[in-house]
Amino acid sequence: MLGAGFVKPAGSLAGFTNPAPNGGRVDLAALVRRLGEQQVQSVLIEGGGTLASTALAAGLVDRVYFFIAPLIIGGASAPTAVDGEGVARLADAWRIRNMKVRRIGEDILVTGDIAR
Repeated sequence: MLGAGFVKPAGSLAGFTNPAPNGGRVDLAALVRRLGEQQVQSVLIEGGGTLASTALAAGLVDRVYFFIAPLIIGGASAPTAVDGEGVARLADAWRIRNMKVRRIGEDILVTGDIAR
């Protein structure tokens, strides 16, 4: 996984450029292909709702980790876990299978696999 404690092999992403700039955002599919060429098999994608929705829509997500804090934020402009277009019908929602729930301090961690 990419994240805390990850040691990148020298030059593993050297020369990676965003082949199709999209408002300054990285082309995730191109990045994942490049990582696959480097034999990387697992990547932690951590960011906001826009990154989450982009990765889900591109079919790049196999497993999710949601932390739920005992806080109520609310508001029309409050940040969401998954931004983007969303789905029009519940039948079209991404389903989570093999779900596990664990308490970590005051937070709750929900993990599971995305059903395809």
